[in-house]
Amino acid sequence: MYISSLLPTSTPDEIRSQFKRAINSLSDIKDKDNMWISWLNMEVILGGFQETVKKAIESGVGMEVQFRISEILMEQEKYDIGLEFAKKMLKKFNKNPKAYNQFIKISLIYERNK
Repeated sequence: MYISSLLPTSTPDEIRSQFKRAINSLSDIKDKDNMWISWLNMEVILGGFQETVKKAIESGVGMEVQFRISEILMEQEKYDIGLEFAKKMLKKFNKNPKAYNQFIKISLIYERNK
């Protein structure tokens, strides 16, 4: 990925700017969702994960991106936040069986680690 080549030579703000430009230039929803997931994964390293989550949600990202957000929260051991996020996600996507599967997965992780 082109953006990963920027890591050694760019500031976090420059990298974020590249992600924003990439997302704005894409028209395919799946491509945009993949770019959001890449950006969220990068923000775990850069330290701006919470702000990027807010931007992603405000932009109306799809269910797959929201699944990844909940998984990242669990990976970062933010179990309470991850579970609350999964509850909101389930409420939003309550007609989709995948949302229930994801909620159960997150709930089990929460129960094992609380």
